[in-house]
Order: sequence, then C-alpha cells, then structure tokens
Amino acid sequence: MKRLKNKSVFISYILLALGAVCFISGLLLGGKADYRISYTRQKVYVGQQNFISGKVSLDNFPFAEIHLDNCKLTIKSGENPCIEYNLPEDYKFTHKITDRKLELSAKQVTMLSFDLSVFSKSPSYIVLTVPEKDFSRLTVKSENGDIIIRDLKTTSLSAKTDNGNISCNNIQSYDLNTETENGDITIDNTEINRKTVFQTGNGNIESSSSSFMNVNGQNENGNISLKDCSLENAVITCKNGDINVTLSDNISNHSFELSSELGDVTFNHKHYGSRVNIPADYTYSNSVIKIQTSLGNINVK
Repeated sequence: MKRLKNKSVFISYILLALGAVCFISGLLLGGKADYRISYTRQKVYVGQQNFISGKVSLDNFPFAEIHLDNCKLTIKSGENPCIEYNLPEDYKFTHKITDRKLELSAKQVTMLSFDLSVFSKSPSYIVLTVPEKDFSRLTVKSENGDIIIRDLKTTSLSAKTDNGNISCNNIQSYDLNTETENGDITIDNTEINRKTVFQTGNGNIESSSSSFMNVNGQNENGNISLKDCSLENAVITCKNGDINVTLSDNISNHSFELSSELGDVTFNHKHYGSRVNIPADYTYSNSVIKIQTSLGNINVK
C-alpha cells in the first residue's frame, strides 16, 4: 500500500512537470497571437490575446487630445490625416472629432494585466498623422509607453508619460512641455519661441541643435545635456546628475541659472566651482548667469 502511494506521488510530479513544459512550449511557439497573463479581482487566467489592426482616415482638425494606457505613440504631420493602430482586442479604442478637436483614447478593459512582450510579434502602437497646415495644439497623456513626435509645426505641444521616453525632432512651436516620471527626454532640431519645460524623475534630458526661450528644466536622477543650443533665460536644476550646456550663440542680454545638488556642471567648456555670480564673474556684462552645486563640478559649453 505504501509503495502504491509513492508511485502515485511520483506520477503526479511527472504530470505537473509535463504540464509546465507544455505551457512554456506554447508561449515560445505561439503563432499570430500575443500572450498575456491577466489578473482580475475574481480570478487569474492565462490565454492568448489577439491584436486588432486598422487605419482610419480623418478630416482636418487643428486640435488633438490623446489619452493612452500601455502603448507606443508616434505623431507626425502629413497631407492625409489618419490613425494607424495595432492594439490588443481587450483595449477600448475610441476616436472622434468634436468642435474641430480630435479626441483619441486607448484604454485597457481588464483591471490589471501583464504583457509577456518578449513573445509578442505584434507590439501595441498608434501612429497619428496630423494636418500639415493650421494645426495649433497637441496634448498627450500616457500611462506607459514611449512618445515620439516629429516634423510638426504647432502653437502648443504637451507630452506627458508616467513610464516611457519622450522624443521630439524637428518641432516648431511657441510652447513645449515634456514630462516623464521614468524615462529619457530627447529634443533635437527644435525651435521653441515662448516657453519650454522639460522634467523627468529618473532619466536623462538631452538636446542638440535647438533653440529655446524661457527654459525650465528639472531632473531628479539623471544628467542634463544641451549641446549647440540657443537659450534665452534658463533655469535648470538637477538633484543627482551632471549638467552640461554648450551654447551656439552669444549669451548677451540673457539670464541663466544652473544648479546641481550632487553632480558636475559645465557651461561653455568652463568650470566655475560651486558658485558664480554674473555679470561680475563673466565676460558678457549684459548677461545674468547663476551656477551652483552642493557636491560636484559645474561645466557649461
């Protein structure tokens, strides 16, 4: 009787091992579907999640407001406004134009979910093409996912994500506001004529060949690098990280305040120690620059 019981236990272990092998094989050899482990308050289940792809043509609109959960977003301008998307079928995807404003939303229906994206052959994404002419305001709020904006001329641009990178390239706007809790911010070949804000909790802020006015830059953990940029009136602070600024033009008649609690600060290839007062300590008497650090060096180019 005891020997029979031991055999039963042994067979049970074998069946459990075979079940685990079959499950992992199914994940690795899956076909067109993406695999997800979804959690609800009532139960936990494992299954396949199909994707829905499509393209929607749009009428012209000058304003756009976008809210996303977990999705990569790319925005560009073009002659034919449209939305191209590839989303899991459990997303609630809506879009409408009301009073000349496009409202676009992609939200998860399930309470909580975890994507095994390593096995996914169709990642979630949305590509929005906005009108080339007469487009004036863009607002984006994303929970998780990268935001990529390029080749866009507008009046006001705001892009915020809780987890993800923000990339802006070839942008012309009066106002620019970029914020991410966890991720990098990259701004290249961009011209902002009124107000610029970039802020990240954990990540780097980088910009090159750009022109900014009235800059407010903040970084909790990470470096800030502005290379070959034109700045008018900038306040840039960093708690844990380096600040490196290289100007592409004369700083006369402008004001700058750069500070880092724990990090190095470099301004136009010159090192100023922990504190410098401008105009007394700088060549250009019409400029105002304040540079300070608690622990670290300061370097501005």
